Amino acid sequence: MQYKKEDYIFVSSCIRGKERFLLDAKGVSRMTSAKSAQEAVRVLADYGYPVEETCRGGDLSQLDLLLDNALSGAYREVLSLLPDARALDTLLLVYDYHNIKALIKAEMAGTDPADAMVDIGKIPGEQWIRIMNEREFVTLSFTMKSAIEYALESFAKSKDPQHIDFILDRACYLEMKETAKKSGCRFLADYVMLLIDSINVKTFARIREMKGDWVAFNRVFLPGGCIPESLFVNGFDEDYLHFAEKLLPYHTFEDVMTRGGARLSETGRFTELERLSDNALMEFAAKAKYVPYGLEVPAAYLIAREGEIRLIRIIIAGLEQNLSADQMNARIRRTYV
Repeated sequence: MQYKKEDYIFVSSCIRGKERFLLDAKGVSRMTSAKSAQEAVRVLADYGYPVEETCRGGDLSQLDLLLDNALSGAYREVLSLLPDARALDTLLLVYDYHNIKALIKAEMAGTDPADAMVDIGKIPGEQWIRIMNEREFVTLSFTMKSAIEYALESFAKSKDPQHIDFILDRACYLEMKETAKKSGCRFLADYVMLLIDSINVKTFARIREMKGDWVAFNRVFLPGGCIPESLFVNGFDEDYLHFAEKLLPYHTFEDVMTRGGARLSETGRFTELERLSDNALMEFAAKAKYVPYGLEVPAAYLIAREGEIRLIRIIIAGLEQNLSADQMNARIRRTYV
C-alpha cells in the first residue's frame, strides 16, 4: 500500500473529536480519590462509558466486559473510517497472536478457548477457530504460519506451554515490525521498535531478579528493537545504574532503568519500572497530538485507548485492594490528554 498523509485528513478530523472523551488527568484524580471502586466507575460515565447500562446499581461483575467492549468498539469505529482498512494491521496483529495462543493452549488442555479470546484482530475469532481446527494456514502470512507450526511441534515434544508463548511472541513482534515498515508510516515503525525495547527492558530486569542469566534471556529476547541483545547480555554483570548509562542513546529508557531499577533494587518491586516503561510508550504516542493529519492520528488514538483501559483496570484493582494514596499514585500512568 502507498501511504499518503492527505488521505487521512477526514479521519484525523473525526479522531480529534473523539479525543475529547479520552480519560484525562482530572478524571484519573477523581477515580483515585473515590471512596470505593463503584464510585470510581461512575466517573467513567462522563467519558462515554455506558456505566449505567452495564454496571447498574454498582454491580462490577460486568466491568471487564464493559472495558473489553469499549476497546473492541474503538477499534471497529476507527477501522471503519480508514481509507484503507489494512493501514493499522500493525496494531491488530498482537490480538491475532493472542487468539492463536489461546486456541493452541485450549486445544492442548482440552478446554473451551472462548473466555480467553478477544474480539479484536485482522481475523475474527470464529474464523480463527476454524483455521486452527482444520489446520488451514494457507491464507496466513509466512511468519504467522511458520510460527504456529513450530509452536505446535515444539509443544508436542516438550509439553511446556511456555514454548508456545516464546515462539509466538517472537513471531508477533517480528511481523508487527514488518507490517509497520510496509505501511509507510514512520510513526508506526518507531512505535513498534519502542514497544519491543520496552518489553526487552522489563524482561531483562525480571530475569535478573529471578537470578537468571543471559542464556535464559536469550530464549525470550525479542529482536527488532533499537537496543541490541549484546547490550543486555553484557548488562547481567552490572548494577542497574551502570546499565542505565548504556541506554542513553536509546529512547527514554535510561530514565526508566535509572529510577525503575533503583526502586527495584530497594524494594524488589517492579511497579515503578513498569509504570515508567508504560509512560515512555504513551509519551511517544502523545507526539501525534501535534500532527495535523495522517495515519499517526488514528494509530495514536487506539494506543491511547489501550493505555486508558489498562489504567482503569489498575485503578479499580487498587481501590478493591484498599491501597493507600501513595500506593495508588505509584501505579498511575500518564494519560494521552
